Amino acid sequence: MEETKHKIKIKRHSRRTWHAAAACLLSIALLVCLSLQYLSFVSKTIYAESTEHLEELLHKSNNMLSMIVKKNISYLHVWNGFLSSDPDDASTQAYLESAQQQLGFAEFYFLSYDGNYMTPSGETGYLGLQTNLDEQLSDQKDIVLNTALPGQDPMLVFICPETKGIYRGFAYDAIAISHYNNVVMKAVDDSAFGGAASSFVIYPDGQVVIENISEDSESIYNFVAILQEYSDLTEA
Repeated sequence: MEETKHKIKIKRHSRRTWHAAAACLLSIALLVCLSLQYLSFVSKTIYAESTEHLEELLHKSNNMLSMIVKKNISYLHVWNGFLSSDPDDASTQAYLESAQQQLGFAEFYFLSYDGNYMTPSGETGYLGLQTNLDEQLSDQKDIVLNTALPGQDPMLVFICPETKGIYRGFAYDAIAISHYNNVVMKAVDDSAFGGAASSFVIYPDGQVVIENISEDSESIYNFVAILQEYSDLTEA
């Protein structure tokens, strides 16, 4: 009789143990499911917030770059009126050098279609724009290009083909001003990134036009190529 009772107790204990184990497993499963759902929610939230923040930064960067381009192109159009009045070389040099000091651009150029230039002081050279200006100038549209002269830092050049003429015997097809890339990117970086990030301006094919990176960082030629090599992003 006692043996039978003992067996019953063992069975009840086994059932309780099994129920407890089942309840524990069920609790763990529910906890895992809730954790996965929470992680998924957090990931989606972080992604949405990051995307929104990035769009805001890009919008600020684009606005700053657009403002820089419009401002410099506007200067060139204003100076067209002065240059078309055919002042003497001394007056032209004094006027443009004064404008350079006030506005802080790197240099002013009288520019020919093949990329050769003369500065107001009479210095000549080749601007090295890495493109043929002939077709672009023939369309009479304002142009923004990057360049790097020997021994100088990379620059962004703003070109206006509205006025043609001769300065100190040099026949020019456009006028242009340049800004050093680090100056342009500092303005963009301070506006959009608070001076705390590396930033780039790129062509649609990924070629880097101008960049702002720390001195110990390696310069990037093509941003899309870097993403393809070092990230798991898809082609899209």
